This record gives sequence, C-alpha cells and structure tokens, in this order.
Amino acid sequence: MEESNFRDGHGGLIETSRILALKPALVGKKRPRGRFEDRRFMIVANPQVCYPEGMVGDATKATPELGKKINDFIFEEMVHLIKQNFEV
Repeated sequence: MEESNFRDGHGGLIETSRILALKPALVGKKRPRGRFEDRRFMIVANPQVCYPEGMVGDATKATPELGKKINDFIFEEMVHLIKQNFEV
C-alpha cells in the first residue's frame, strides 16, 4: 500500500486502539489495513469508493496501551473544555 494513500479513520489505528483499551473482546484477531482514495471532496455521493476495504488505517499497529493514552487525553481535554466553558 502506498503511504501517500494511507490515512487513519474508521477501523484504523486510533479507533481500534481505543476499543482495545475499553472492550478488547470487540476487536477481532484479524486486523486489516485500509487505504483512503481521495476524491477531492469531503462529502461524496458514494463514500464507499473512498474506503475500498471498508475501513481506513492500519489496525495491525493498534495496542491497548495506545488506546488508553488516547482515551485519557480525550477525557482530560473534555474536562478542560467543560471547565473553560461552564461554571464548575
């Protein structure tokens, strides 16, 4: 797979790592790699042409440790945004 077509999205490294950290039984043993085919626009009539494998990214590199780091970061950022925007 050409690296210029390789991005992360649905079912890729980040998403799979997050699920491995939270509920590993939901992640299958076979972890594919999927490429993104750029069609120049964010919204297209038939998005499946952009995701030929049905997912985008490299799920083979996903780990529960990475997922925990990502989940912790998201949690901390959400707490920060809530405190910043609401009286807490």
